[in-house]
Amino acid sequence: MRLQKLLAAAGLGSRRTIEGWIREGRVTVGGRIARLGDRAEPSDEVRLDGKRVALEQASHDLLLYHKPLGELTTRRDPQGRPTVFDRLPPPRHGRWIAIGRLDVNTSGLLLFTTDGELAHRLMHPSAEVEREYRVRLRGTPDPETLHRLRQGIRLEDGPARFDRIVADPGAGATGGNSWFRVVLHEGRNREVRRLWAARGFEVSRLVRVRYGTIVLPASLRPGAWRQASSEEQQRLVSSLAAPPASSASEAQSSRRAGTLVATPRRGGRDAAAVSGRAAGRQTSGKTTMKVLVSSDHTITSSEELAARISSAVTEGLDRFGARITRVQVHLSDVNSHKGGPVDKHCVLEAHLGGLKPIAVHHDAGDVQTAVEGAVDKLRRALDRELGRLEDMLGRMPAEREIASTRELTDLERERRG
Repeated sequence: MRLQKLLAAAGLGSRRTIEGWIREGRVTVGGRIARLGDRAEPSDEVRLDGKRVALEQASHDLLLYHKPLGELTTRRDPQGRPTVFDRLPPPRHGRWIAIGRLDVNTSGLLLFTTDGELAHRLMHPSAEVEREYRVRLRGTPDPETLHRLRQGIRLEDGPARFDRIVADPGAGATGGNSWFRVVLHEGRNREVRRLWAARGFEVSRLVRVRYGTIVLPASLRPGAWRQASSEEQQRLVSSLAAPPASSASEAQSSRRAGTLVATPRRGGRDAAAVSGRAAGRQTSGKTTMKVLVSSDHTITSSEELAARISSAVTEGLDRFGARITRVQVHLSDVNSHKGGPVDKHCVLEAHLGGLKPIAVHHDAGDVQTAVEGAVDKLRRALDRELGRLEDMLGRMPAEREIASTRELTDLERERRG
């Protein structure tokens, strides 16, 4: 099992947090400093900051929290603003992991768990977990607007749509406002607000009332929490285990590495385009990440190699899947040191909708290490360039905020001195 997955299942944190610990050299396996991509078993000696970690599967908690307006979905805020973690009780073991996010101006249901693997599954785009919201709009949309929002429209980060939109007569329409209930199955940044804004409507109030099978209890007041019942936890886990019948064939495709399609390139080069739901394609008005693998004539472009590369890239970048439309991977031979051995040179270029691509490169003695090193660099670059924008309201990053290939190369050269 992947090391970060094993530690997440033990309740030590989310995969993303644990990946950061591994990059920082804080985790060892059998006395050796761990690297991203390493595998381990529960019987292995795994240590965090020198302290041995118990890897037995722990009994995990699931918490329902009614987030009020004004709280940030972050563990700590440099400006000292209130966060959703401030009111939570101490966990029995591990630490609380927020399942998804709600922005500072959105209230409603927020789930927390000590099970990092469950959090990963619930947030992964391939799970298509439904989120339901109550929305108050300034004005009343006409039937054509509702139809367009159900059919899908293009946002800055790709196509998006509501699965369902129904009027909420119980809320009433006052002062030129109207209320609706909307359902979607992904968690892109401020997606509900941006969808309505694309049709000229301002959302004046937004409340999440359901996440998957968990419904916000009417008795749970803002700022209050309660433990999920065993029945609620079981229903939630069961909903992940059985995909809808309409998407069963797609779910089966997502478990495969993908189908290789070889196409010629100029200069005698071969290219391998890996497709499939996990590697990427558009379904139901939603954009998923596509991985395109190519190499020059000195590297064998086989289906097995392309599948391994695609798997490493999709697993390493899965938390950015809602932002990235495609990742282009190119492998070539290079003499990193004059007169030295020939290394493999891997270039990764991530495309984020209509924004300028962000690219990195890495050299290593073999293909697998070159790809994993490039994935690690790309993940850090995306964390740096996109992660800092998550709490900024009302916009996507501008093109000038995404580093170009040349800028990243210059930064890497400066870092090496």
